Parts: sequence; structure tokens; C-alpha cells
Amino acid sequence: MDAYPDAKIIMTSRDEQKWFDSMKLTIWHSTHASPLRDMIYQHVWGGDPDQFGITRFREHNDNVRELAKRKGRTVLEYEVKHGWEPLCEFLGKEIPHSEFPRADDWAGYKAEVLAGMAAKDGENA
Repeated sequence: MDAYPDAKIIMTSRDEQKWFDSMKLTIWHSTHASPLRDMIYQHVWGGDPDQFGITRFREHNDNVRELAKRKGRTVLEYEVKHGWEPLCEFLGKEIPHSEFPRADDWAGYKAEVLAGMAAKDGENA
């Protein structure tokens, strides 16, 4: 906010449980074998993403809101499921005639993780 004082602030958000489930299958899973994993988990997730993940999600969003308020800035809390209208209105732009893009770049990765988890559960049964 300090670096770009004239920029519009858009905070994307989503259902916190869906965010949490997605994080478990993407970011947290992908750092499992990382040598930086413990440092990341401690610094970002309080040492335990399962216990503190949603808490950190809420804290981050609250911090953005509070900082913007202190600086007299407006924040668009935007959920992608709402499409073009609130985004374009906030930016002062016309709504495009094209459909709003909806894609999950992590969908393939998530499918692989779930398949691997199912296979591992099958081995343990």
C-alpha cells in the first residue's frame, strides 16, 4: 500500500474451509519435501498449518482491512464467483462481453495428490 498509494486494493477471498482444503492439496503438500518446509511452517503457519491455517487466513484478511482503513483506502473484497460486475465497477471499467474466466490451474495437481492419498489409504487398509 505504501509502494503504490494510488493503486486500487483488491483482496480476493473465498470460503475459508474451501481455501483450507485447497491449501492442503497444493501449497502445503508441495512443500512437504522442501528443505525450507519447517521454516515456512513455523514463520507462516505458527508451526502447524492444520491447527492455525484458517486462523492465519482470517488474520491476514483482517490485517489488510485494518491497514487500508488506517490509510484511508478502500478495499474491494472480491470473490471470483461474483464475476466481472463488482470488479469492473470498483475499477471504473466497462464489463467485458466475454465470459468471466474460471479455471483452477492447480486442478491437475490436486487430482494427483488425491489419487496418491487414495492409493496410500488402500495400502494401509
